[in-house]
Amino acid sequence: MVTPLMDIRGIRTHEEIADEVIKGDPELLKQVLMNIFLNAVQAMPDGGILKTIVSANCEFITVSVSDEGEGISKESIEKIFDPFFSTKDKGTGLGLAIANKIMQCHNGLIKVHNNDERGCTFCLYFPKGQNK
Repeated sequence: MVTPLMDIRGIRTHEEIADEVIKGDPELLKQVLMNIFLNAVQAMPDGGILKTIVSANCEFITVSVSDEGEGISKESIEKIFDPFFSTKDKGTGLGLAIANKIMQCHNGLIKVHNNDERGCTFCLYFPKGQNK
């Protein structure tokens, strides 16, 4: 669904997908991922690489989405999951708050950090064997 916008902005993708199954409501999980992908694409108006990695250890299945945008300011990074907080002129501030709630409903969590060079990474953690 975000492919046309990615094409216009010259964004390439890189995927590393482990053979794992995340149990849960497909439509709600799609909403979480669409929000993360759309934010990443909007953070890269001049192009870049959108990297998606699915990995697992004995505790979690992790979905990491990294962009090469500007990153998130220190002041904003602690507020981005708060309802109605937005750094966008036309943003509602509900996308990440809803994504966070959906993750909680799936016994998971979502974290974000700025990358060393540029951009940021959102990590979705699903407890292995415990997710819905």
